[in-house]
Amino acid sequence: MHLYGVGDHGGRPTRTMLDSAGRLRAPGTVFPNLQFSSATAFFEDLEKKLPTMTVPVWKDELYFQYHRGVFTTQAHTKQRIRRTEETLLNAERFSSFAFLFGRPYPQDEMERDWKRLLFDHFHDIMPGSGIAVNYLDAKRNLEDVQRSGREIIEGSLGEIAARVNTQGEGVPVLIFNSLSWPRREMIEAEAQVPGPTRQIQVVDAKGTPARAELLSIDSTTHRTRFLLLADFPAMGYSTYFVRAATAATPGQSGVKATADTLENEFVRLTVDAQSGCSTSLFDKQSQAEALAPAETDTGGPTNSVCGNLL
Repeated sequence: MHLYGVGDHGGRPTRTMLDSAGRLRAPGTVFPNLQFSSATAFFEDLEKKLPTMTVPVWKDELYFQYHRGVFTTQAHTKQRIRRTEETLLNAERFSSFAFLFGRPYPQDEMERDWKRLLFDHFHDIMPGSGIAVNYLDAKRNLEDVQRSGREIIEGSLGEIAARVNTQGEGVPVLIFNSLSWPRREMIEAEAQVPGPTRQIQVVDAKGTPARAELLSIDSTTHRTRFLLLADFPAMGYSTYFVRAATAATPGQSGVKATADTLENEFVRLTVDAQSGCSTSLFDKQSQAEALAPAETDTGGPTNSVCGNLL
């Protein structure tokens, strides 16, 4: 049985294909002996011959293995697809919250963006089995969807932020959490303080100092860039305030260092002072050594990982 047509989408046969079939069916053609038929007729004829045949048996899903959704030859495309999915999911969440405050839900934009994103879920795009131009088109398409999704998010967050009480001492910074569980994460943020300063202090809505580290201050605009260990509730937001300070808050980093160790509340790293190799990476949460034993030049087992020191 030979299946003819254009592509794998049920495309009809071309005139050239039909002309070729006509020549192969001509009385003067010895081989192959071709006839038009149907799949049903083929299998009915095959069933009569089964007792005399050794037929291979496939006991599994009838699915083209290269179309499975694990691997791809186009990692950048698959990464863009996943990030765009996250963007649109966040756009749905925040625009739904903003709708409760009277902001119109962007139904048309969301439907258009999801359809454009789902087009790139096609089995010749996501797994990377298409031609090169597919991925140029996919890149442009996903970038447009990302841009649209971010605009929806920014507009929705602006609507929500307008209703948040940000009165307090310092410049307010709102941090939103789109996930359904509370989080504590290190984030990088910016805030423009009203006057010149050399240090800052960050406090939460209750006035409790938060763990933060100043990265830079623009002497002209007084814009500060800093790291903040922030806590935020599930599907909600937290408010922090950035203030000018005369000195850095002691003990904010949570990092301890000696001549050959570096540690925080999670891990402790030990380095060989002579070679610069990491000899231990101890996980404080599991109370376990993370580095596997290696063989030294003297034949004794030890834990050691060497690499370029930056």
